[in-house]
Amino acid sequence: MQEIVDRLTAPDSRLLVTSREIRTHANQTASTTVWVEVGHEALIREWARFQSWVEDDMENLRLGAELLKSAADWDSTQRDAAYLLTGTRLARAEDWLESGGDANALQRAFIRASVELRERTEETQREQAERELTLQRRSAQRLRMFVGVLLLALVVTAGLVLFAFSERDRADGNAQLAATNAAAAEANAQRAQANFAQANSFALSALANRALGDGDSQLAVSLGVEANLVASPPPPQSSLTLAEVAFAPGVRRAYASPGTTISAVALSADERLAAAASPDGVTVFDASSGEIVATLALTTSSGISALAINPDGTRIVTGSESGAISLWDATTGALMFEFTRAHNRAVNSLSFSSDHAKLVSAGSDNRVVVWDVASGSPITEHTLHRGSVTGARFWPQDDRIVVSAGRDSAIIAYDTVTNAAIRTLSTNMVHLSLALRPDGLEALTGGDGGRVQTWPLDLDLQQAQQQQSVQPVIPLGVATYTGHTTTTPSVAVAYADDGRLVISAGADGQLLVWDTATTTLLRSFTVPGTGEFTSLAVSADGDQVLSGGASAGAAFLRLWDVTSAAIMIDMPGHTGRAVAVFRPDGRTILSGGRDDDPENPDDDQQGNNLRVFDIATGRTVQQLTGHTNLVGAVDVSPDGRYAVSGSFDNTVRVWDIAAGTGIQVGTHTNQVIGVRFTPDGYAVIAVSRGGQIMMWHANGDGLIRQFIDPAGDITSVQALALSADGSLLLTGGDESIVRLWDVATGDLLETVTIEDRAVRALGFHPDGTHFVVGSVNGSLTLWSTDGDSTGRLTGHSRAIITAEYTPDGMHVLSTSFDGTLRVWDIVSGFEVRRFDTNDEPGVTIQTADISSDGQLVLTALSDGRLRIWRLYPTLESLLAWTVANRVVTPLTDCTIREQFQLEPCDANGQPPAQNLPPLPPLNPPPQSVITLEIGGHAVINTTNGTRQFVRPAPGNFDNEASTLVDDGTRVVLQSGPVLSAGFWWWEVETETGVKGWVAEYIPAENIQSLATMTEG
Repeated sequence: MQEIVDRLTAPDSRLLVTSREIRTHANQTASTTVWVEVGHEALIREWARFQSWVEDDMENLRLGAELLKSAADWDSTQRDAAYLLTGTRLARAEDWLESGGDANALQRAFIRASVELRERTEETQREQAERELTLQRRSAQRLRMFVGVLLLALVVTAGLVLFAFSERDRADGNAQLAATNAAAAEANAQRAQANFAQANSFALSALANRALGDGDSQLAVSLGVEANLVASPPPPQSSLTLAEVAFAPGVRRAYASPGTTISAVALSADERLAAAASPDGVTVFDASSGEIVATLALTTSSGISALAINPDGTRIVTGSESGAISLWDATTGALMFEFTRAHNRAVNSLSFSSDHAKLVSAGSDNRVVVWDVASGSPITEHTLHRGSVTGARFWPQDDRIVVSAGRDSAIIAYDTVTNAAIRTLSTNMVHLSLALRPDGLEALTGGDGGRVQTWPLDLDLQQAQQQQSVQPVIPLGVATYTGHTTTTPSVAVAYADDGRLVISAGADGQLLVWDTATTTLLRSFTVPGTGEFTSLAVSADGDQVLSGGASAGAAFLRLWDVTSAAIMIDMPGHTGRAVAVFRPDGRTILSGGRDDDPENPDDDQQGNNLRVFDIATGRTVQQLTGHTNLVGAVDVSPDGRYAVSGSFDNTVRVWDIAAGTGIQVGTHTNQVIGVRFTPDGYAVIAVSRGGQIMMWHANGDGLIRQFIDPAGDITSVQALALSADGSLLLTGGDESIVRLWDVATGDLLETVTIEDRAVRALGFHPDGTHFVVGSVNGSLTLWSTDGDSTGRLTGHSRAIITAEYTPDGMHVLSTSFDGTLRVWDIVSGFEVRRFDTNDEPGVTIQTADISSDGQLVLTALSDGRLRIWRLYPTLESLLAWTVANRVVTPLTDCTIREQFQLEPCDANGQPPAQNLPPLPPLNPPPQSVITLEIGGHAVINTTNGTRQFVRPAPGNFDNEASTLVDDGTRVVLQSGPVLSAGFWWWEVETETGVKGWVAEYIPAENIQSLATMTEG
């Protein structure tokens, strides 16, 4: 064993190292202990595994070496704390030591001292941090206290702010509530004011109606206007009242007073001039505006007792109380000359012949004188009366006969050619005035005791030429018109409306109008105060009367409408049921109807014609013939050149109006009762009572399409309407169903079932989104094209005939078998206009067509007449017409204003100004297409292709002495016109040199036989 130890501890191997330890025990003995250890060098040199350990732990060895060196440095400086480890170096040392680093005592002490230093440092830092934290906490506490105080202050402030806002909101709420209450109060006040204004409007309307009933049309119109100014807007009923009083017969114009009294008046045939004689002279007015045109200076100290204006309105003739007769220029007022050998006492009557070449005068010297107007010389005279002659007139059928009446109770018809009386009527009354019926069959006289009577003349020209004298007779069938007081005379009489009316003015202050068929008093007009009428003159058409008189020491001169001003024109039209529409030119009308042959009225094969009428004159300017049965419907192409007609002969015809020719474009299996042109004019749509709805080429190329309901056959169609753009079609009939069609495809778009029985009328709104339906029971319903009912208009009592919208889309016009034409405001549903034929028994309105401007409506009546009414559906247009054509007197009397509860007068007693709203301009009345004048070209147009006689003289019907010319012959007008035997005559010359006189207009046939021809 020792050998082995020695070998291992030998110097050359040094694998083992030996050492001895001697220990001394307590008993004083010593023992030796030998330690054998592996040698380090040997381990390093020989132990491979150890070498790998060393290599693996090199970092720890290196760190241990560094720590040993640092510890040595620390220890050599008496362990100065500055050499101690800190931070990362200390952390590494701690890790090394904890991981088993081979540390000696110095290293351990060094590391421990470093840790203690760190701990002391950290403690110091912790204490510092605690002190700072304490300080921070104290600061934070103080800050929290401060913030608390601030928060408390903020809360208090916020509370105060909230309180302020609350108070403000409450104040605002109170203010808003007050404002709301004030607004409500204001609204209530406005409503109360509006209600009061509406009530006042109603009251004024009622007063206007009462004034009209009392005969004071002037006050009625003023009240009617005021009723529509006190409320904004006024109730629709007030608009209706204004229309009734404005269109009602009454004062149209009041002229400036020409003196203290008026002794005579005259009105020109064209209603352009009005003349009045007073002690100061003669004043000539523009009849329409009331402006003074001329003043005639008297050439004698005696007053003017008679006046007359020649037919063309260029000359005025005056007769004086001394018997002088003078001729004046109507425009300048210049005296032209005085008649020779005139009357030696007062001239009571003056009247021109129809050709204005002669004048007849009647005087208090018992004389009746016929004068040559050109020279002022007498032609003939008679003194057959045994007293003052109060009136003398040329007989309407022949200017060779003069009819006169006088205070001797006689009426004498005198032949101026034979100078003999051909009829003398001895009557039982004193005649103070005389008028002759337009057909010459009767004389009308007024006299003492307020008497107004007619006397049959029974004159025959041929018989008169054969007899030199006739024994006086007392006529039978005398008609008496009562109404004037029996204590005052009837001082002036006249016929009006083609002899259908009798008019009388009396000293009792009444202007009375009677119906000649029944002698019934139709209406009475009065003047304010205790006025007296002294004279009157009637317009050529008989619709207007000029009257003169005196009231309260002042003269008055008034122009009156004696018929309803709602009727602008009445024309004969046809002899039976008619249909009519306006043409686009606004001056002519197309109508279709029956024109019976008087000798064979039951012949259905004749006289089913279309006519083109001139609106201004009412004359026919073209006639279209071809249908063999009644014309049921007509329409005009958009350009006005063509017409389409549907007839009870089951055909549809299109006409070239100018050429007067037509073609048949379609045939139905039943009566055609509706036709319409499409907007492009290339097609027409027609419906028949058998249920057919067909679209035809307007040029005759045949059927385009038929409208068929997929659900089944249509049994009857009574009405149709086409939208303005032509895209939609409405049809309806006995099935009580309205069908809406697509025109382009023929497809059925919508069906609407009408609960009010069969459909009789349809009309499209201008925008094509709504339509109106008129039913057989008189109801009118409004619908949208979506099939929704939007309103109802009630008032008619019988079946609706026509229903259509006005151009502005705000009103609906309807006609009914109840005899009325009504206009409805579609917003309120109220009736705003009403016209009727109730004073014409048996007459109903058949069709209606509104003019393009919405101001007029054309109706065809059941008796064949055509009538144009003034419509003016809006309040503004009605007010405009009223202000322009009626005397609107502002209500200036403060007591009356208080009585009517109008805005009172001011402190100075002045009434407020009457502020009319801005009034729209109204289109002027249609101008005539007939513009015949001397030197102009015309064409013979008999409208039925017959030849025309050119006569040797006006009124000469000797065919042997006349020349026949063909229809269509061109002529040049040489002179005229002359009225003779009921005809207007023009002297003409043809291109072949034929000269003579042609009747321009044939009243019996209502034909314009001389038509204007433009150059080329």
